[in-house]
Amino acid sequence: MDVTTGTSSAENQSEENLDMMKNMFEDFYKVMEIYFDKQIIFPYMFLNDIQEVYDGEYDEANIYMLMLCDKLEIVEVVEEKLYILVIYKNVADGNKKEIKLYYNTFLGIDISKEYVKTSVEKFGIILKVEIEENAFTCLKNMMGMPSAISNVFRLNIYDLISICERKKITYDDYRVLYIGQSNPRSEYRTIFDRLRKHEKVTSIFSDYNLEYRDKELIVVILHAKSKLYNFASLVCLGSSKWQEYDSVGDKIDDTAIIDVAEAMLIYHLKPQYNIKLKDSIPNINMKIYNQLISAGLKRIEIGINLYMQTYKKRINLLTEEQKIKTGFRILKCDLTELFQKKQEAEIVYEDLPDYMYDIIQG
Repeated sequence: MDVTTGTSSAENQSEENLDMMKNMFEDFYKVMEIYFDKQIIFPYMFLNDIQEVYDGEYDEANIYMLMLCDKLEIVEVVEEKLYILVIYKNVADGNKKEIKLYYNTFLGIDISKEYVKTSVEKFGIILKVEIEENAFTCLKNMMGMPSAISNVFRLNIYDLISICERKKITYDDYRVLYIGQSNPRSEYRTIFDRLRKHEKVTSIFSDYNLEYRDKELIVVILHAKSKLYNFASLVCLGSSKWQEYDSVGDKIDDTAIIDVAEAMLIYHLKPQYNIKLKDSIPNINMKIYNQLISAGLKRIEIGINLYMQTYKKRINLLTEEQKIKTGFRILKCDLTELFQKKQEAEIVYEDLPDYMYDIIQG
């Protein structure tokens, strides 16, 4: 009997055994999940515009995908009483569709068509909407809006469709050409610099101009972050509850997280140009592997969210090897697989049913 605590040595030993088993259990299930807390999709031709509009918000994004989708083109615009009727066609198959852009989209109140002027720019990609300046100034003052807001709005056809159809989920196919990264060790200051100047990106852009005239070159940029979790905690992937749990800590730096995220995405999707171009298939080196081992990790998981919630747009990712047509896919790979087999690593995936996705997103 321990006279200071009033417990027997057998009880102490039992508690130590329980603690040891708990630690073993938690260590066995220790997983690093990489998730993307920021993501945006846009046509490559608007790279400079996106950087200017978002003013640094995505500068530190560290993963990007170059993709192709069917090129769309505005063929006619009609200013109706309550809305702007936009007729556009799919350049790949010639099919035409129409959407309605209501005047109250711009300021939240109805505007008379007499004060609105429309035109089409950039070879049918951009709809320019200009509201008569005096009328616009009067409306801004009445609504207490900042004076810096311009009376000219430019919307590309892809965003235009998302805005006009935001009350329903839209599904679009994207063929993934290339996956790359931008990180602090890079000679490029931001991900936008890399997308403008990196030789592999410019090579793909050159091919696009020659071979894919009926397609649009699209960029998705992502910001990868990570969290630890274990199965005993019952914390769902993507849950805000992550914020209550420890991050991976100082043992794993941002470079390791970015390298692992890029590698797993490439190994799983096997995009055309990552296979074709020299040195475009990454390998996890010993330094990064040791960081992950030192942190006690057993497995890496990546959550790929393909549901752009702002406008209810869901993107389908397609390559020769994979077709992702669900809102959320989870990639899973044991750490030893990722290091030893490299691009041949066995990456298991799980697609979340839509009802489960809705529960996770709350």
